[in-house]
Order: sequence, then structure tokens, then C-alpha cells
Amino acid sequence: MIQRAMLFPGQGAQYPGMGKSFCEAFPEADALFMRANEVLGFDLKSICFNGPEEQVNRTDICQPGILTTSLAILEVLKTRHGLDPKLFHATAGLSLGEYTALVFADVLDFEDAVSLVAKRGRYMQDDSAKAPSGMMTLIGATKEAAEEICRRASSAGIIVAANFLGPNQIAVSGALEALDRAETMLKDLNVKRGIRLKVSGAFHSPFMHDGGEKLKMELERAAFRPPVIPFASNVSGNFVEDSEEIREHLGRQVTSPVYWNDTMNRFIDRGISIFYEPGPGKVLSGILKKVDRSLITLTLDDPEEIESFIEGWKES
Repeated sequence: MIQRAMLFPGQGAQYPGMGKSFCEAFPEADALFMRANEVLGFDLKSICFNGPEEQVNRTDICQPGILTTSLAILEVLKTRHGLDPKLFHATAGLSLGEYTALVFADVLDFEDAVSLVAKRGRYMQDDSAKAPSGMMTLIGATKEAAEEICRRASSAGIIVAANFLGPNQIAVSGALEALDRAETMLKDLNVKRGIRLKVSGAFHSPFMHDGGEKLKMELERAAFRPPVIPFASNVSGNFVEDSEEIREHLGRQVTSPVYWNDTMNRFIDRGISIFYEPGPGKVLSGILKKVDRSLITLTLDDPEEIESFIEGWKES
């Protein structure tokens, strides 16, 4: 039997106008954005649709914006085409995308998820303002090379391997001076190049400690349920069934590495061969193609893609 998974994007996928075409075409998508506005107490919809880009890229804006965009698209699929999460064999999300996956898997209510993600983004934004820091993706880096770069560059400040995204694609997080030092070492360790990420700080690193502690208190107030389909955690790269363990993982996630490559390999080992990515951008599908070009990936970031998206799951 063909098996399929639903994947949800993280920060970096955002762009001004995300979700707008769906909300203009489908009232149910627009209604979800209005629910987000009510929970957050500001006009997230207007910012996502109209920008400016600098505001859309803010950590405390783009995180709830990406989550709401993905879930608004799912709302269209659910109400008009009978999308049922139980049709899927696994789900996961990259960083903030975990919260989207948890709504899809019925672990969290939408209102709790959008509130938590907005606070998470604000706490991360606040931590980012405390010290000059950032992230850099190392293209062509093995795990060993990334860790050696971090070890050598740590004399200039804290720097850690933060996102294990795909084969030879690892992001590091750290102080700007440490990132500068790391950039000078790439050639010596056979790393093709480093790409600085457009983020406000060193995510998934010790720089996010204070925000992580605040987030843990917020997570304690939210209601968690067991997932209705298998859910895989960024923190372990493996499946987690217990709702309290999921809560604990989310509290650790902002300071812990993201083991996305391990997660995708777990999915493939389970026989999953079709992957769906509703939401802004096509980042996760692009990473998967580097893992195995035979995998089928279907993205949904425009209403015109709905028919092919639907046919993809009906045929499978």
C-alpha cells in the first residue's frame, strides 16, 4: 500500500502575500485568518497579505503567519474536498511547522497553536535582540565537518550545529563573530559554501535559553491530546506518541538541534513515498529531492495547484 505524509514549513518560507490568493478565493480560508486576528489581538491577515516585507519577516509575525497560511489551505481541503488527517500515515513540521503538524494531528487546537507560536516568535525575537547572532547553512558539509567547524570557531563565541536538514546540508547557529570565523574555515573542511540565513538570531541554540524557559510555562497552560496519526519530533528525529512527551519536546526545541534529516529517513524507512507540503514555499520538497529523487512531492501554495494536489492523494 502506498503511504503518504503531510509536512509543514518553518521560518524562511514566508513572503508578503502568503495566503492571500486562498483567502480571496475561499471564505473558509479567510475565516481562519480572522480567527487568528482575534486570538492575537492584531491584524495578522493584513500584514501577511500586504507587508511590508520587513514586517512579514519579523520572527514574531512570520511564525503565526506561516502556521495560519498552511492551516487555511488545509481548511479549504477539509471543507470542500473531505481531507481527513487519518488518510495520512505520518506528519511533521520544520521548527515552528511542528505546531502546524500538531494541529493537523489533532494534538493542539488552532487557537492554542497560533497563540503559542506568536509568543514563541516574540520570545525568540527578544532573545535575538540581546546579542548579535545569526545562522548559516553549510552546503556540502558532513555532520563531522559541521561539528569540527563549530569546535574551531567557538573561540570567537558560541556556535553550534542547529539544523540537520538534509544530506550535506546543515545549518549552524551562533554569535556573529563565530559565524565570521566559521566562514573562513569552509574550504579547509571541504564545505562548498556557507549561506547566511535571513533570521534575526541564533535559533535552536543556547542564545534562545530565556525565551525557551518562558515558552515552557506557556506550553504548560495548553491542552495536549495524543496524535491521531504518527507524529515525528524535531528534537529526537523520531516518532512520539505521548502527549506529555510532545509538550516536553516543544519546550526544548528552541534551544535544541532540529533533526529533520533523521525524521525524513524514518518516514522513508516506514515506506512513505508521497509527501505533501501545503503552505508558503517549496523548501521541504526541495530538501526531500536531495534525499531521494524518486520520492513524490506535492506542494500547495496557490489555488491553481489544488486539483493536482487532490488527485495526488485520491490516486494514492
